[in-house]
Amino acid sequence: MRHGLMNAWFCAASSVATVATATGAPEQQFLQGKGVASKEPTLGWNSWNAYHCDINAAKFLEAAEAIVDCGIRDAGYTYIDIDDCWQAEGGRVNGHIAVDKNKSPDAIDGLAKKIHDMNLKIGIYSCYEDIDAADWASWGIDYLKDVQRGVNGTCDLSPEPRLTPPGYDRRTSKSYERFRRMADALARQPREVVYSACIWGLADVYSWGREVAASWRMGADIEPGRGERQV
Repeated sequence: MRHGLMNAWFCAASSVATVATATGAPEQQFLQGKGVASKEPTLGWNSWNAYHCDINAAKFLEAAEAIVDCGIRDAGYTYIDIDDCWQAEGGRVNGHIAVDKNKSPDAIDGLAKKIHDMNLKIGIYSCYEDIDAADWASWGIDYLKDVQRGVNGTCDLSPEPRLTPPGYDRRTSKSYERFRRMADALARQPREVVYSACIWGLADVYSWGREVAASWRMGADIEPGRGERQV
């Protein structure tokens, strides 16, 4: 029943999706060799709003099948993005993120193969650099949503973490440094990964986001409801 409901939702949106992509998007010049592999906005499905942490491989594959069945893959909707909570409790094994096998019995690379077999792409969510970038490439990841949670993104001169002196150059901030580090780590991999910087519109990301990523977050999470608006 759930698959039918999801399929119906995607099919209802498919006409809108087709219209939205039919006009085409103007080509933009993004950095190549900096973890960026996209000239147009990435289109697809992300697990967070639908499920938050109540996720498993079956739900990802269900969303992938619905996109294919409704035909919106052909309109450019090709990404199935795994958001938070796919990791196993207890952190890392020998420096590598451990996958929660209860949620994804075939691990991430096994899930990625199934999604790639549908001619779709797979994205993932995380917040560290060198070892993780190599893992993304070896698992077959196509898209990374990178959240630098808990980083003081301002500067040592500011007594208030959210404030900076007038004229402060955010390119010297810790936020810029961390996102640049991940971009560089992705660039060293043999596989192209579309890089998305998730910093919720903070740290003046509008002024430097395009230097490190294909896309960057404009604001907070959007939840279903009439009161939710975001530009």
